[in-house]
Amino acid sequence: MEEKARLVEECRQEKEKLGKEENLRRSLEVSFREAQGRAEEAETSSIRSSKRIIEGLELRIRQLEEELESEQRKYGEAIRNYRKTERRCKELELKQEQDRENYGKLQELVDRLENKVRVYKHQADQAEQRALANLNKLRKVQVEVEEYQDKASSAEQVLKKYKNKTLQTPTILVDMP
Repeated sequence: MEEKARLVEECRQEKEKLGKEENLRRSLEVSFREAQGRAEEAETSSIRSSKRIIEGLELRIRQLEEELESEQRKYGEAIRNYRKTERRCKELELKQEQDRENYGKLQELVDRLENKVRVYKHQADQAEQRALANLNKLRKVQVEVEEYQDKASSAEQVLKKYKNKTLQTPTILVDMP
């Protein structure tokens, strides 16, 4: 009997132990289900959050692609403007060089023309001096002509008087041997 009591006691202990283990198993199952629910909820939340993050990143990628395209257009336009400006600068440099050459040619022409003007002015001064000298000679000759005309006029009047006198007085012709 002792042995039976011991066996009953052991059986009861084993039942208690089994009950405790069963309670522990149930509580572990409940904890496991709760943990699994939390894990599924966390996974779902994580998936949603990941989707939002992915959507946000995809949106940011599209924005960055648009910005890149915009910057590439701006860069292309800037390069075109730079090349256009560079061509314009080269054209202006060429024009400036041509202007320098033309200026040099014009300066030479101006110098030659100034020399010609000086020569012509000198010639004009000499011609003016000769004209003044000739004018003075002409005036002198005119004065002399007037004097000679006056003298001729006086001589004619004297001759007329003399003719008139000789006509009025008889002339004697004397033969000379």
